[in-house]
Amino acid sequence: MHQGLRSHSRTERATVAVAGGLCLLVAALVAGGCANSAKLARKSQEQLQGGDPRKAYETALKAVEKDPYNVNAQAALRASGNAVLAHDTQRFNTLVPYDTLAAAEVALGMADLRSHVAQYGLNLAADNKQAAREKAIRGGAAAIEIRDGDSWLTADKPKSAYAAFERAKRYDEEHPALEDLLTLARERATDRVLVLPYSFDTRTRVDARVLSEDMLGNLTRYAERNYTFTELADPGPVWGPLFGRGMGGFTRDAAYGIGDERDATRVAWVRIYGDRYESATEVYRTTVYRSVTQVRPDGTKEVVWREVPVQVRIEDRFISVAFECEVHEVADHQLIARRTGERAAGVRAVYPIAELPGEPGDYALYSPAMWSTDRADCERRKKEWSDAFGTLAVDGIVRGSRGRSRVVTLDPASAYGNVARTGKSYRVCSGRPAPESALLQRELGDVWKDLADALAEADRS
Repeated sequence: MHQGLRSHSRTERATVAVAGGLCLLVAALVAGGCANSAKLARKSQEQLQGGDPRKAYETALKAVEKDPYNVNAQAALRASGNAVLAHDTQRFNTLVPYDTLAAAEVALGMADLRSHVAQYGLNLAADNKQAAREKAIRGGAAAIEIRDGDSWLTADKPKSAYAAFERAKRYDEEHPALEDLLTLARERATDRVLVLPYSFDTRTRVDARVLSEDMLGNLTRYAERNYTFTELADPGPVWGPLFGRGMGGFTRDAAYGIGDERDATRVAWVRIYGDRYESATEVYRTTVYRSVTQVRPDGTKEVVWREVPVQVRIEDRFISVAFECEVHEVADHQLIARRTGERAAGVRAVYPIAELPGEPGDYALYSPAMWSTDRADCERRKKEWSDAFGTLAVDGIVRGSRGRSRVVTLDPASAYGNVARTGKSYRVCSGRPAPESALLQRELGDVWKDLADALAEADRS
């Protein structure tokens, strides 16, 4: 009983010691935060006295962010905020007789400052007469922008009108007519765009339907988030006959006709052409080393490293293809936006010609004894190996010998780094090379992004 009590007492003392240490640590951190806040508050006061209220305000904000309850930081924020307001009020009053829009911008800045400081539980000096004057000027600026927007609508420039009405809303969010005006301008400005399937003029045949449907799905999701004046039209049944026309796709005149048929104001498409394909095959011969455990005559065991000749087939495939994206007005056959570019990719498929026995982990590029006696030669072997196989290690080659019929995965995430050949970059993959059409189809998967850029330009035009 006595021993148990003594043990309990030791445990209590240890617990108290740990808790005390934690308390001291927390207290030190809090004190450090308070000290930093107080130091920043003093700096803000010095900057304010030195005649730089804006910088004093920014410093005071940092002080309050470090310790919202520090009274000195709060006082520094209130003093510097009021000083900035006084400076901006003078600037506002100077601008009012000459430039309503510029004065309204100053008023917006003053409102933002008051709102920001209020987030810290502080209210800056209020002047009801000044507040009413600021509101009146902002209303006047909104009226100017609304008049400009009406003029743009009359001139059949609905996108410019929409921009003017948006500026008006910045000045006066509660104006009763603005929502209706914005809706009207947007409806007039919105183009109904018919996106046509990919037009292929390539030697290599790919599944145009799969690529086109994937492109339309990506564009539809992108348009919902990023375009203001673009509505993608439902292609309906028009895509089917276009696929039936073969790899050549369609002419511009045919595209205009299809757009008119679907009540579209604009048509957009991508032409894929000029594919080039290069291939090269070689056999990489080298010697690797396999650790084997053998039994000595006396019954003891030893690990020896045996040379294993290896032949690895390297098959390089490089493909490039050009594309052009275009957006056209249907009514006057006018080109609105265009993007051009090229996609290119190289894949190096590697696989051993013969299966390698044993566990993959038993293999190495050189033995421990070789590393001890001729490190420079081992480094040379490592470089030659990486030049051929990137980051694919010897054990990976051994594993690859068990599945030599496997076709490489074209996903870059599955590659073992990159190697260079005749100035081109190749992703290293384990397995047999994928067909030319699969490589081309993989590289065309994100061409829709270039069409999205062209549509974004058209959306602004």
